Amino acid sequence: MLYFDLALSFLALFSLCIFLTLKAQLHSALAPLVSLASISIWFTIAGVLDVLKPAGWVLYLVLYALGIGTVASCHKKEDIKKLATPGAIVFWILAVFFAVIFPSASRCSASLTSSAFGEPLLK
Repeated sequence: MLYFDLALSFLALFSLCIFLTLKAQLHSALAPLVSLASISIWFTIAGVLDVLKPAGWVLYLVLYALGIGTVASCHKKEDIKKLATPGAIVFWILAVFFAVIFPSASRCSASLTSSAFGEPLLK
C-alpha cells in the first residue's frame, strides 16, 4: 500500500509538471519545484480548514485531468521532448531513489529514543 500511495503521488506530481511545462511554458527542470511548492500550499490550506482527505482526492483528480488533457492536446513530438531535460531527469531519478530507499521514514516514530530501524538510540 505504501508504494501504491507513492505511485499516486508521483503520477499527480508528474501530471502537474506536464501541464506546467507544455501549457504554461515553464522549463521542465523548474516544473517539479513549482509543483511541489503549489501542492504544499494546497495541503497547508486544506489542513488549516480541516478538510485534508477530501482536498487530497480533489487535488489528485484535478491533476490527473490536467495531465491527461495536456497530453491529449499535444500533437507535436517536440512538445513531449521538452519534458526530458537533464534537470527533470535528475529530479525524477532522485525522487524515485529516495522513495524506494527510505520508505521507513513514513513509518518511524517521532520519538528521539528510537531510530527508524526500531533500535534504541539511547541505552
